[in-house]
Amino acid sequence: RHPRSFRRRVDRYGAGGLGTQASTKAMYASVTRSQIVSSAIGGLPLGKITPRAVEGWLVELRGKGLAESTVRISYAILLAMLSTAVRDGALGRNPAAAVKRPRVTRREADYLSSEQVRAVLSAAQSTRYAPLFELLVNTGLRRGEALALQWSDVDLEAGTLRVRGTLAPGPNVWS
Repeated sequence: RHPRSFRRRVDRYGAGGLGTQASTKAMYASVTRSQIVSSAIGGLPLGKITPRAVEGWLVELRGKGLAESTVRISYAILLAMLSTAVRDGALGRNPAAAVKRPRVTRREADYLSSEQVRAVLSAAQSTRYAPLFELLVNTGLRRGEALALQWSDVDLEAGTLRVRGTLAPGPNVWS
């Protein structure tokens, strides 16, 4: 009997245990399709996936010019999928567990200077987005947090704003 490729078993060993938010699950599904299923490792029979094959796959991902964080997430998904295969008895051990987890270099985020902020606010002044930009600049809220605000989150008398959620891109543009 011809051993089935890992690619054909992905549905069974999907990264279901990772993430609880719909947007996170959608991102993991996308990474699974684009970085695991479509790669050389996805075509290997499950029993032929070795630590060396995992290391080669990581080199392949880096060679595509992917961000370090994407490589790390891809590794985490593969690790979880292979752990599920071990749990289910399809593998004796997880070959990805023998491979060092990819590192992500911490970098200081780029920020706008005071002059750049003034220029953005000035350019937006005559648009319907001016209040949103003012809110973002003066509170440090993330875009999704600001877009999820409702009037019940605002207390004008106390001068407070309560962040209770976030909006994220989804199948219906924003969910």
